[in-house]
Amino acid sequence: LLSMVTGASADSEASNVKYEKMIVAPGQTLWSIAANLEFDGDRRELVDEIMSLNNLSNPELSAGQKIYLPTRP
Repeated sequence: LLSMVTGASADSEASNVKYEKMIVAPGQTLWSIAANLEFDGDRRELVDEIMSLNNLSNPELSAGQKIYLPTRP
């Protein structure tokens, strides 16, 4: 279940940054979610970005948890 959300990011240059909202399915991890996103850099950076975006103190997720994922143009 994904939906698009638009918001301003502190590091954006007054532009809108788009995010996808998703509900975590049983068995999903931040690593498995990050592996399915289009990203050309180091996956660890993407996992860190998702954790920061969602104010997560650790990478543990629970089924049914709602999180935001950054989208790339």
